[in-house]
Amino acid sequence: KKYTVGLPGVIIGAIKGKPTELSIPKNSPDAPIQLTSDQAGVAKNLDGIIDLNVNAKEGILTLTANMPDAYAAAQVAQKAQVMLQQYITEFKIKKAKANLDFIQERYDETKATFESSQVSLASNSDRSKDFTSAMPRVATDRIQAKYTISFSVFQELSRQLEQAKIQVKKDTPVFTILQPVTVPSEQSAPNRPMIILIWLFLGGLAGICIVFGKLFIAGVRHQEAAIKNNYIKEYKTILKQPVNQKMSL
Repeated sequence: KKYTVGLPGVIIGAIKGKPTELSIPKNSPDAPIQLTSDQAGVAKNLDGIIDLNVNAKEGILTLTANMPDAYAAAQVAQKAQVMLQQYITEFKIKKAKANLDFIQERYDETKATFESSQVSLASNSDRSKDFTSAMPRVATDRIQAKYTISFSVFQELSRQLEQAKIQVKKDTPVFTILQPVTVPSEQSAPNRPMIILIWLFLGGLAGICIVFGKLFIAGVRHQEAAIKNNYIKEYKTILKQPVNQKMSL
């Protein structure tokens, strides 16, 4: 079938080749998504297989998958459920997660600076034990001031980091599965009893129309025949009547 009906398309596709797949950089989330012809076909098929009903008032999402095979439909529904939960979660915590990542980076940098200042302070204290000059004390005071500042910043970022983690957990949605995915035991479509009832109704309606149509046609023909017979009788009566002619001289 592919090489008879669709032979011109196959030849053109072989000459042109498949479109080059473009790789989207991972660090560019806002870059447009370009699908290949095969990917677009899969997306179109999934659009007809998966149905999502959103009840915003009750906060309920109903996900269904319709496929010829019951087990395959259950697998697609299960995978779609996991991906949907992941997408909603990422969407809800996007802002809080970005803030957490920013604070985490600053925290790591400040922690390294604080630990370095801590080591420098300890080393300088050990070296200046036996010195009575003012210069070592000045250096010690500078290191101490740097240590104090880094410690204060480190403490503040530690507090902000914990708050950011709490905010992420707070914004993370909690899903409750009201009806888990199950392999259907009956077909959802086509509804054979309904189809049978519809065809029985249409058949009965067609039968009634045919009967009344035949009766109507028979009545019309009978009326036409009666009118025709009346004309014939009147014509014969006229022919049987004597013709009186008067002649004048």
